[in-house]
Amino acid sequence: MASARGSLTITFGARLYALMFVVCAALAAVSAAAVYGAGRMADAGDTLGGAVGGFETGSRISLLVEQQRGLVTGAAADLDFDRQARYREQFAATVAQIEAALSEARAGADADTAVALGRIAEGLPMLTASAVKVFDFAGSFAQVQANDVINGEYGESVDGISAQVAAMFDASRSKASAAAVALTESRRTMQTTVLAVAAVAIVIVLVLGLLLVRTLTTRIGGLTSAMLRLADRDLEIEVPSQGRRDEIGVMAGAVQVFKESMIE
Repeated sequence: MASARGSLTITFGARLYALMFVVCAALAAVSAAAVYGAGRMADAGDTLGGAVGGFETGSRISLLVEQQRGLVTGAAADLDFDRQARYREQFAATVAQIEAALSEARAGADADTAVALGRIAEGLPMLTASAVKVFDFAGSFAQVQANDVINGEYGESVDGISAQVAAMFDASRSKASAAAVALTESRRTMQTTVLAVAAVAIVIVLVLGLLLVRTLTTRIGGLTSAMLRLADRDLEIEVPSQGRRDEIGVMAGAVQVFKESMIE
């Protein structure tokens, strides 16, 4: 029995190493949970950034289109050639700004936003062509025809672009809402996981630590008591922990040798 028991004995050094391993594993689990949660939050942040970009691009295009509307209607109502020429130049500048905004937005756009941007780009030549008609009619003092174009094909072109901008706003709003939910869920998941892993690790470390300390103090206490009784010449005392293949078992063997030398 003693042999079997001794063969199964785990040294205190091994127990301490096991405790350290548990602590390291718990720290690794907490770190992994934090990294995973941070990754999900980063993905949600990227989605939110894309939604913000969609709002910015749509707002910029809407503002430029409204500026164009003011230039076109202003040219139709103005009889001064110089001012009409400035209206035409400013309109061309806003077209270039819209094209630049579309090109910049396409670089990081998702599928839905890219479709809306493509449709806006497709409608821009029609908008420009109808505006040129207005400028030409205004330069010929044909204000009635200019207003007919404004109320007809030019207005339809503006409405088409505005509809695509509205669709971009709706898509960006949906993405922003989804990103906000994902951020909240990721934060909650990360907090729950980290707290749960930390709690389990604390319980395991406390239980193993208490068992280790209790075993250590009990056996050392028994060995100390035996040594005190031997010091009092009590040679009938049985030395505890003999046959254990750990550090205290080695100490008990040394005490047993001391006891036997006292008997001799």
